[in-house]
Amino acid sequence: MKKFEPIFTEEERKKLTRKNKAKIRKCLANVDPELIKLHEKTIEDAASYATCLEEINRQIERDGYVDEYQNGENQWGVKKSVAAELKPKYSQIYQGLIKQLKELLPSEGEKDAAAEIMEFLNSGR
Repeated sequence: MKKFEPIFTEEERKKLTRKNKAKIRKCLANVDPELIKLHEKTIEDAASYATCLEEINRQIERDGYVDEYQNGENQWGVKKSVAAELKPKYSQIYQGLIKQLKELLPSEGEKDAAAEIMEFLNSGR
């Protein structure tokens, strides 16, 4: 069995999460600051999930979608990797968080702000 090697160090993970949070806040620049305060945890969670998804994607690129395993002396095979199992769930949660944040956007100028969010979603993945 090979030893798991993380993609990011803890400091790199924190730095990327801060960067993702700044991108999200930029997309929400036209939202009432009081609404932003109320949804701060959602912004933090979305930034964190964006970072996790980046790490999961890189791990799948590096290690593939399957892991080899061995149970006992004569039983071995392959199974879906942990990263491959986590990706759909994390993607679903992330998309839900982004949808919640998108609903905060004001109706006027919504197209420009929505375009920024879509640009963010499509960048870095």
